[in-house]
Amino acid sequence: RRRRRGRHFPGLGRVLATAARDRAQTAQKAEESARKEADEKSERLRQELYITQIRAAQRILEGGGSEPVKPLLAQCDTDLRGWEWERLNWLADRSDRTLQCAQPNGSMGAGFISYSSDGRRFFTVANDDSMRIWDADTMRLLHEFKDPDGAQIGTAAYSPDGTLIVVGSSTGLVRVVNALSGQVLHTFKADNHWLRSVAIDPANSRVAAGTWDLSTIVWNLKTEQREFVYGSDVELDRGEAVQFSSDGSQLLIGSLGNQVGLIDLRSGKTLLVERGAGFVVLDAALSPDDGRIASVGQDARLWMRDARTGRLIYSVATSSRMSALAFHPSGDFVACAGDDGVIAFFDSWNGEKLGTLCGHESPLLDICFDPDGRWLLSLDNRGTVKRWHLGVREPPAAFSDTNPLRSATFSPDCSTIYIGGLNRGIILLDAASFEPSSRTQDPLPFAAA
Repeated sequence: RRRRRGRHFPGLGRVLATAARDRAQTAQKAEESARKEADEKSERLRQELYITQIRAAQRILEGGGSEPVKPLLAQCDTDLRGWEWERLNWLADRSDRTLQCAQPNGSMGAGFISYSSDGRRFFTVANDDSMRIWDADTMRLLHEFKDPDGAQIGTAAYSPDGTLIVVGSSTGLVRVVNALSGQVLHTFKADNHWLRSVAIDPANSRVAAGTWDLSTIVWNLKTEQREFVYGSDVELDRGEAVQFSSDGSQLLIGSLGNQVGLIDLRSGKTLLVERGAGFVVLDAALSPDDGRIASVGQDARLWMRDARTGRLIYSVATSSRMSALAFHPSGDFVACAGDDGVIAFFDSWNGEKLGTLCGHESPLLDICFDPDGRWLLSLDNRGTVKRWHLGVREPPAAFSDTNPLRSATFSPDCSTIYIGGLNRGIILLDAASFEPSSRTQDPLPFAAA
Protein backbone atom coordinates (compact mmCIF):
# COMPACT_ATOMS: atom_id res chain seq x y z
CA ARG A 1 0.00 0.00 0.00
CA ARG A 2 1.26 3.32 -1.03
CA ARG A 3 2.15 5.86 1.81
CA ARG A 4 0.71 9.31 1.25
CA ARG A 5 3.13 12.17 1.31
CA GLY A 6 2.42 15.66 2.68
CA ARG A 7 2.75 18.69 0.59
CA HIS A 8 6.17 20.28 0.36
CA PHE A 9 6.54 24.14 0.49
CA PRO A 10 9.90 25.20 -0.73
CA GLY A 11 11.47 28.19 1.30
CA LEU A 12 9.08 27.86 4.26
CA GLY A 13 11.98 27.55 6.72
CA ARG A 14 13.48 30.77 5.51
CA VAL A 15 10.15 32.56 5.91
CA LEU A 16 9.70 31.32 9.46
CA ALA A 17 13.28 32.23 10.37
CA THR A 18 12.82 35.70 8.94
CA ALA A 19 9.58 36.17 10.86
CA ALA A 20 11.22 35.05 14.09
CA ARG A 21 14.12 37.39 13.47
CA ASP A 22 11.76 40.27 12.77
CA ARG A 23 9.83 39.56 15.93
CA ALA A 24 13.09 39.46 17.93
CA GLN A 25 14.28 42.72 16.38
CA THR A 26 10.93 44.35 17.10
CA ALA A 27 11.08 43.17 20.71
CA GLN A 28 14.68 44.35 20.98
CA LYS A 29 13.77 47.76 19.57
CA ALA A 30 10.83 48.01 21.96
CA GLU A 31 13.10 47.06 24.86
CA GLU A 32 15.72 49.58 23.77
CA SER A 33 13.05 52.23 23.36
CA ALA A 34 11.65 51.47 26.83
CA ARG A 35 15.15 51.50 28.29
CA LYS A 36 15.93 54.79 26.56
CA GLU A 37 12.69 56.28 27.77
CA ALA A 38 13.44 55.10 31.32
CA ASP A 39 16.98 56.50 31.12
CA GLU A 40 15.68 59.82 29.82
CA LYS A 41 13.09 59.92 32.59
CA SER A 42 15.75 59.06 35.18
CA GLU A 43 18.05 61.75 33.83
CA ARG A 44 15.20 64.26 33.80
CA LEU A 45 14.34 63.42 37.40
CA ARG A 46 18.03 63.63 38.36
CA GLN A 47 18.28 67.09 36.84
CA GLU A 48 15.00 68.19 38.42
CA LEU A 49 16.22 67.02 41.83
CA TYR A 50 19.47 68.93 41.33
CA ILE A 51 17.59 72.08 40.33
CA THR A 52 15.30 71.70 43.35
CA GLN A 53 18.29 71.35 45.69
CA ILE A 54 20.03 74.36 44.14
CA ARG A 55 16.89 76.48 44.44
CA ALA A 56 16.40 75.38 48.06
CA ALA A 57 19.99 76.32 48.90
CA GLN A 58 19.58 79.67 47.15
CA ARG A 59 16.36 80.42 49.07
CA ILE A 60 18.07 79.67 52.38
CA LEU A 61 21.00 81.98 51.58
CA GLU A 62 18.77 84.77 50.25
CA GLY A 63 16.53 84.45 53.30
CA GLY A 64 19.39 85.09 55.72
CA GLY A 65 20.64 81.55 56.27
CA SER A 66 18.16 80.02 58.70
CA GLU A 67 19.80 76.59 58.43
CA PRO A 68 23.14 75.12 57.27
CA VAL A 69 23.42 74.99 53.47
CA LYS A 70 26.54 72.84 53.18
CA PRO A 71 24.77 69.50 53.90
CA LEU A 72 22.15 70.30 51.25
CA LEU A 73 24.80 71.16 48.67
CA ALA A 74 26.71 67.99 49.53
CA GLN A 75 23.68 65.94 48.41
CA CYS A 76 23.81 67.44 44.90
CA ASP A 77 24.90 65.06 42.13
CA THR A 78 28.63 65.55 41.55
CA ASP A 79 28.24 65.08 37.76
CA LEU A 80 25.77 67.97 37.51
CA ARG A 81 27.60 70.51 39.62
CA GLY A 82 28.42 73.64 37.66
CA TRP A 83 29.17 77.30 38.27
CA GLU A 84 25.86 77.75 40.12
CA TRP A 85 26.85 75.06 42.64
CA GLU A 86 30.33 76.56 43.02
CA ARG A 87 28.84 80.00 43.67
CA LEU A 88 26.38 78.74 46.30
CA ASN A 89 29.08 76.62 47.92
CA TRP A 90 31.24 79.76 48.19
CA LEU A 91 28.35 81.78 49.62
CA ALA A 92 27.57 78.95 52.06
CA ASP A 93 31.05 79.09 53.58
CA ARG A 94 33.15 82.21 53.07
CA SER A 95 35.48 81.38 55.92
CA ASP A 96 39.17 81.98 55.35
CA ARG A 97 40.52 78.93 57.23
CA THR A 98 39.14 75.94 59.11
CA LEU A 99 40.77 73.79 61.77
CA GLN A 100 39.73 70.99 64.09
CA CYS A 101 40.66 72.04 67.62
CA ALA A 102 39.39 68.86 69.27
CA GLN A 103 38.22 65.39 68.32
CA PRO A 104 34.52 65.48 67.37
CA ASN A 105 33.46 62.74 69.79
CA GLY A 106 29.81 63.62 70.06
CA SER A 107 28.51 67.12 70.68
CA MET A 108 30.30 69.42 73.10
CA GLY A 109 28.17 71.09 75.74
CA ALA A 110 30.38 74.15 76.09
CA GLY A 111 33.31 75.76 74.32
CA PHE A 112 35.22 79.04 74.34
CA ILE A 113 37.49 80.87 71.93
CA SER A 114 39.31 84.18 72.37
CA TYR A 115 42.02 86.32 70.79
CA SER A 116 44.98 87.64 72.75
CA SER A 117 45.19 91.43 73.10
CA ASP A 118 47.77 91.72 70.31
CA GLY A 119 45.76 89.49 67.96
CA ARG A 120 48.73 87.18 67.36
CA ARG A 121 47.31 84.17 69.25
CA PHE A 122 43.99 82.68 70.25
CA PHE A 123 42.98 79.87 72.57
CA THR A 124 40.28 77.23 72.33
CA VAL A 125 38.52 75.35 75.13
CA ALA A 126 36.63 72.40 73.70
CA ASN A 127 35.11 70.58 76.67
CA ASP A 128 38.06 68.28 77.31
CA ASP A 129 41.08 68.34 79.64
CA SER A 130 43.08 70.81 77.51
CA MET A 131 43.24 74.46 76.59
CA ARG A 132 45.03 74.93 73.28
CA ILE A 133 46.81 78.10 72.12
CA TRP A 134 47.13 78.68 68.37
CA ASP A 135 49.01 81.04 66.08
CA ALA A 136 46.38 83.43 64.71
CA ASP A 137 48.08 83.76 61.33
CA THR A 138 49.10 80.19 60.50
CA MET A 139 46.45 78.47 62.68
CA ARG A 140 49.26 76.24 63.98
CA LEU A 141 49.09 74.77 67.50
CA LEU A 142 51.63 76.52 69.74
CA HIS A 143 50.93 75.23 73.24
CA GLU A 144 48.59 72.89 75.06
CA PHE A 145 47.72 73.42 78.71
CA LYS A 146 46.25 70.49 80.61
CA ASP A 147 44.57 70.73 83.98
CA PRO A 148 47.08 69.51 86.63
CA ASP A 149 44.38 67.31 88.17
CA GLY A 150 43.22 65.95 84.84
CA ALA A 151 39.86 67.69 85.21
CA GLN A 152 37.79 68.87 82.29
CA ILE A 153 38.40 72.52 81.40
CA GLY A 154 35.07 74.28 81.07
CA THR A 155 35.91 77.94 80.48
CA ALA A 156 38.82 80.35 80.06
CA ALA A 157 39.55 84.04 79.36
CA TYR A 158 42.54 86.20 78.46
CA SER A 159 43.49 89.14 80.63
CA PRO A 160 43.02 92.46 78.77
CA ASP A 161 46.80 92.85 78.38
CA GLY A 162 47.18 89.28 77.10
CA THR A 163 49.78 88.21 79.69
CA LEU A 164 47.49 85.95 81.74
CA ILE A 165 44.78 83.39 81.10
CA VAL A 166 42.27 82.41 83.75
CA VAL A 167 41.00 78.83 83.45
CA GLY A 168 37.98 77.26 85.13
CA SER A 169 37.63 73.48 85.56
CA SER A 170 34.86 70.99 86.23
CA THR A 171 36.17 70.47 89.79
CA GLY A 172 35.47 74.07 90.77
CA LEU A 173 39.09 75.26 90.65
CA VAL A 174 40.06 78.56 89.04
CA ARG A 175 43.67 78.79 87.90
CA VAL A 176 45.51 81.86 86.64
CA VAL A 177 48.32 80.86 84.28
CA ASN A 178 51.05 82.65 82.36
CA ALA A 179 49.77 83.05 78.80
CA LEU A 180 53.12 82.18 77.22
CA SER A 181 54.54 79.44 79.44
CA GLY A 182 51.36 77.94 80.92
CA GLN A 183 52.84 78.16 84.44
CA VAL A 184 50.15 78.19 87.12
CA LEU A 185 50.43 81.42 89.15
CA HIS A 186 47.31 81.34 91.33
CA THR A 187 44.66 78.76 92.23
CA PHE A 188 41.25 79.52 93.75
CA LYS A 189 38.55 77.14 94.94
CA ALA A 190 34.90 77.73 94.01
CA ASP A 191 33.10 75.25 96.26
CA ASN A 192 33.53 72.14 94.06
CA HIS A 193 31.12 73.40 91.43
CA TRP A 194 31.53 73.49 87.68
CA LEU A 195 32.80 76.86 86.42
CA ARG A 196 30.66 78.48 83.73
CA SER A 197 32.53 81.75 83.05
CA VAL A 198 35.67 83.59 84.16
CA ALA A 199 37.29 87.01 83.64
CA ILE A 200 40.29 89.12 84.75
CA ASP A 201 40.10 92.87 85.26
CA PRO A 202 42.31 95.31 83.27
CA ALA A 203 44.72 95.83 86.20
CA ASN A 204 45.22 92.05 86.70
CA SER A 205 44.10 92.55 90.28
CA ARG A 206 40.77 90.68 90.36
CA VAL A 207 39.32 87.45 88.99
CA ALA A 208 35.59 86.77 88.63
CA ALA A 209 33.95 83.40 88.10
CA GLY A 210 30.39 82.25 87.57
CA THR A 211 29.59 78.79 88.98
CA TRP A 212 26.86 76.22 88.55
CA ASP A 213 25.78 76.67 92.14
CA LEU A 214 24.09 79.80 93.44
CA SER A 215 27.03 82.19 93.32
CA THR A 216 29.24 84.47 91.26
CA ILE A 217 32.57 85.00 93.04
CA VAL A 218 35.20 87.78 92.85
CA TRP A 219 38.74 87.15 94.20
CA ASN A 220 41.56 89.59 94.85
CA LEU A 221 44.67 88.39 93.01
CA LYS A 222 47.06 90.09 95.42
CA THR A 223 45.58 88.78 98.67
CA GLU A 224 44.10 85.63 97.05
CA GLN A 225 40.99 86.19 99.17
CA ARG A 226 37.33 86.38 98.18
CA GLU A 227 36.12 89.95 97.94
CA PHE A 228 32.52 89.53 96.86
CA VAL A 229 29.98 86.74 96.39
CA TYR A 230 26.72 87.38 94.57
CA GLY A 231 23.86 84.90 94.62
CA SER A 232 20.12 84.51 94.44
CA ASP A 233 19.65 87.33 96.97
CA VAL A 234 20.49 89.82 94.21
CA GLU A 235 19.16 87.58 91.37
CA LEU A 236 22.66 87.21 89.90
CA ASP A 237 23.40 83.60 90.77
CA ARG A 238 24.96 81.11 88.34
CA GLY A 239 26.88 83.60 86.26
CA GLU A 240 26.75 82.33 82.69
CA ALA A 241 28.78 85.38 81.61
CA VAL A 242 31.07 87.72 83.55
CA GLN A 243 32.97 90.74 82.22
CA PHE A 244 34.82 93.64 83.81
CA SER A 245 34.30 97.17 82.50
CA SER A 246 37.17 98.83 80.63
CA ASP A 247 38.35 100.64 83.79
CA GLY A 248 37.75 97.65 86.08
CA SER A 249 35.35 99.51 88.33
CA GLN A 250 32.27 97.49 87.38
CA LEU A 251 31.42 93.84 86.80
CA LEU A 252 28.77 92.61 84.38
CA ILE A 253 27.01 89.36 85.32
CA GLY A 254 24.71 87.48 82.98
CA SER A 255 22.73 85.07 85.14
CA LEU A 256 21.55 81.64 84.07
CA GLY A 257 18.23 83.01 85.24
CA ASN A 258 16.76 85.79 83.16
CA GLN A 259 18.84 88.64 84.58
CA VAL A 260 21.80 90.83 83.64
CA GLY A 261 23.33 93.04 86.29
CA LEU A 262 26.12 95.52 86.96
CA ILE A 263 28.13 95.56 90.19
CA ASP A 264 30.09 98.54 91.55
CA LEU A 265 33.36 96.92 92.65
CA ARG A 266 34.39 99.92 94.74
CA SER A 267 31.47 99.43 97.09
CA GLY A 268 30.35 95.93 96.15
CA LYS A 269 26.80 97.21 95.65
CA THR A 270 24.47 96.30 92.81
CA LEU A 271 23.98 99.14 90.31
CA LEU A 272 21.24 97.52 88.26
CA VAL A 273 19.54 94.18 87.70
CA GLU A 274 17.32 93.89 84.66
CA ARG A 275 15.76 91.21 82.51
CA GLY A 276 18.30 89.97 79.97
CA ALA A 277 16.27 87.32 78.13
CA GLY A 278 12.82 85.86 77.95
CA PHE A 279 14.17 82.62 79.34
CA VAL A 280 17.73 81.85 80.54
CA VAL A 281 20.58 84.26 79.70
CA LEU A 282 23.27 82.32 77.80
CA ASP A 283 25.71 85.18 77.17
CA ALA A 284 26.06 88.89 77.88
CA ALA A 285 28.63 91.56 77.05
CA LEU A 286 29.42 95.22 77.68
CA SER A 287 29.98 97.45 74.66
CA PRO A 288 33.54 98.79 74.21
CA ASP A 289 32.46 102.16 75.66
CA ASP A 290 30.73 100.44 78.62
CA GLY A 291 27.52 102.22 77.64
CA ARG A 292 25.34 99.26 76.60
CA ILE A 293 24.67 95.68 77.68
CA ALA A 294 23.87 93.05 75.04
CA SER A 295 22.46 89.66 75.98
CA VAL A 296 21.07 86.55 74.32
CA GLY A 297 19.21 83.57 75.71
CA GLN A 298 16.89 80.64 75.13
CA ASP A 299 14.19 82.94 73.75
CA ALA A 300 16.03 83.46 70.40
CA ARG A 301 16.23 87.23 70.81
CA LEU A 302 19.00 89.83 71.10
CA TRP A 303 18.44 92.26 73.97
CA MET A 304 20.18 95.63 74.26
CA ARG A 305 20.03 97.82 77.38
CA ASP A 306 21.49 101.13 78.48
CA ALA A 307 24.21 100.23 80.98
CA ARG A 308 23.67 103.42 82.99
CA THR A 309 19.90 103.41 83.34
CA GLY A 310 18.97 99.80 82.56
CA ARG A 311 16.48 101.04 79.94
CA LEU A 312 15.67 98.52 77.21
CA ILE A 313 16.88 100.00 73.91
CA TYR A 314 15.54 97.16 71.76
CA SER A 315 14.86 93.43 71.63
CA VAL A 316 14.94 91.75 68.21
CA ALA A 317 14.21 88.19 67.09
CA THR A 318 17.01 85.97 65.81
CA SER A 319 16.85 82.95 63.49
CA SER A 320 17.50 80.49 66.32
CA ARG A 321 18.66 80.31 69.91
CA MET A 322 21.89 82.28 70.23
CA SER A 323 24.47 80.81 72.60
CA ALA A 324 27.12 83.56 72.36
CA LEU A 325 27.65 87.14 71.22
CA ALA A 326 30.50 89.60 70.75
CA PHE A 327 30.72 93.35 70.18
CA HIS A 328 32.87 94.49 67.28
CA PRO A 329 35.76 96.63 68.62
CA SER A 330 34.15 99.68 66.99
CA GLY A 331 31.03 99.08 69.07
CA ASP A 332 28.85 99.62 66.00
CA PHE A 333 27.61 96.06 65.52
CA VAL A 334 27.16 92.77 67.36
CA ALA A 335 27.81 89.25 66.12
CA CYS A 336 25.61 86.45 67.49
CA ALA A 337 26.36 82.70 67.31
CA GLY A 338 23.33 80.52 66.66
CA ASP A 339 22.28 76.93 67.20
CA ASP A 340 21.59 76.78 63.46
CA GLY A 341 25.31 77.25 62.74
CA VAL A 342 24.75 80.77 61.42
CA ILE A 343 26.58 83.92 62.57
CA ALA A 344 24.21 86.89 62.47
CA PHE A 345 25.27 90.55 62.58
CA PHE A 346 23.10 93.31 64.05
CA ASP A 347 23.49 97.07 64.24
CA SER A 348 24.21 97.62 67.92
CA TRP A 349 22.42 100.97 67.97
CA ASN A 350 19.05 100.09 66.45
CA GLY A 351 18.97 96.28 66.16
CA GLU A 352 18.82 96.20 62.36
CA LYS A 353 20.02 92.89 60.92
CA LEU A 354 23.09 93.54 58.79
CA GLY A 355 23.87 90.08 57.39
CA THR A 356 24.93 86.52 58.12
CA LEU A 357 27.85 84.15 57.67
CA CYS A 358 27.15 80.47 56.95
CA GLY A 359 29.55 77.57 56.93
CA HIS A 360 29.21 75.62 60.17
CA GLU A 361 27.17 72.45 60.05
CA SER A 362 26.41 72.19 63.77
CA PRO A 363 25.43 74.57 66.60
CA LEU A 364 27.88 77.34 67.48
CA LEU A 365 29.31 77.71 70.97
CA ASP A 366 31.41 80.89 70.88
CA ILE A 367 32.70 83.70 68.64
CA CYS A 368 35.25 86.50 69.03
CA PHE A 369 36.71 89.43 67.08
CA ASP A 370 40.39 90.17 66.84
CA PRO A 371 41.47 93.49 68.45
CA ASP A 372 41.49 95.30 65.08
CA GLY A 373 38.07 94.02 64.10
CA ARG A 374 39.28 92.54 60.81
CA TRP A 375 38.87 88.87 61.69
CA LEU A 376 36.22 86.77 63.40
CA LEU A 377 36.71 83.32 64.93
CA SER A 378 33.85 80.88 65.51
CA LEU A 379 33.72 77.54 67.35
CA ASP A 380 30.98 74.92 66.98
CA ASN A 381 30.05 71.95 69.14
CA ARG A 382 31.98 69.53 66.93
CA GLY A 383 35.25 71.27 67.71
CA THR A 384 35.46 73.01 64.33
CA VAL A 385 37.02 76.49 64.29
CA LYS A 386 36.52 78.83 61.33
CA ARG A 387 38.27 82.11 60.66
CA TRP A 388 36.39 84.80 58.74
CA HIS A 389 37.82 87.89 57.09
CA LEU A 390 35.38 90.74 57.56
CA GLY A 391 36.66 92.84 54.66
CA VAL A 392 37.26 95.92 56.79
CA ARG A 393 39.00 98.44 54.59
CA GLU A 394 42.32 100.03 55.35
CA PRO A 395 42.08 103.65 56.52
CA PRO A 396 42.52 105.99 53.54
CA ALA A 397 46.05 107.29 53.10
CA ALA A 398 46.56 110.96 54.00
CA PHE A 399 49.17 113.68 53.66
CA SER A 400 49.17 116.87 55.70
CA ASP A 401 51.28 120.00 55.75
CA THR A 402 51.57 123.05 58.00
CA ASN A 403 50.76 125.37 55.06
CA PRO A 404 47.49 125.47 53.13
CA LEU A 405 47.27 123.09 50.17
CA ARG A 406 45.51 124.53 47.14
CA SER A 407 45.42 121.84 44.44
CA ALA A 408 46.54 118.32 43.49
CA THR A 409 46.85 116.17 40.38
CA PHE A 410 48.31 112.86 39.23
CA SER A 411 51.29 112.56 36.92
CA PRO A 412 50.49 111.06 33.47
CA ASP A 413 51.67 107.60 34.58
CA CYS A 414 49.75 107.90 37.90
CA SER A 415 52.88 107.10 39.91
CA THR A 416 53.27 110.58 41.45
CA ILE A 417 50.90 113.13 42.96
CA TYR A 418 51.72 116.80 42.52
CA ILE A 419 50.37 119.03 45.30
CA GLY A 420 50.37 122.80 45.04
CA GLY A 421 50.81 124.55 48.36
CA LEU A 422 50.41 128.19 49.34
CA ASN A 423 53.88 129.62 50.13
CA ARG A 424 55.15 126.05 49.89
CA GLY A 425 55.81 125.33 46.21
CA ILE A 426 54.99 121.99 44.55
CA ILE A 427 55.18 118.83 46.67
CA LEU A 428 55.73 115.44 45.01
CA LEU A 429 54.22 112.36 46.69
CA ASP A 430 54.58 108.70 45.79
CA ALA A 431 51.02 107.73 44.78
CA ALA A 432 51.23 104.25 46.33
CA SER A 433 52.66 105.14 49.74
CA PHE A 434 51.69 108.83 50.09
CA GLU A 435 55.28 109.46 51.18
CA PRO A 436 57.36 112.33 49.66
CA SER A 437 58.65 111.14 46.33
CA SER A 438 62.28 110.00 46.12
CA ARG A 439 62.59 112.04 42.94
CA THR A 440 63.01 115.19 45.00
CA GLN A 441 63.76 115.87 48.66
CA ASP A 442 62.31 119.37 48.80
CA PRO A 443 59.34 121.11 47.21
CA LEU A 444 60.00 122.59 43.81
CA PRO A 445 60.98 126.28 44.25
CA PHE A 446 57.82 128.22 43.50
CA ALA A 447 56.48 130.87 45.82
CA ALA A 448 52.95 129.57 45.34
CA ALA A 449 51.32 127.02 43.07
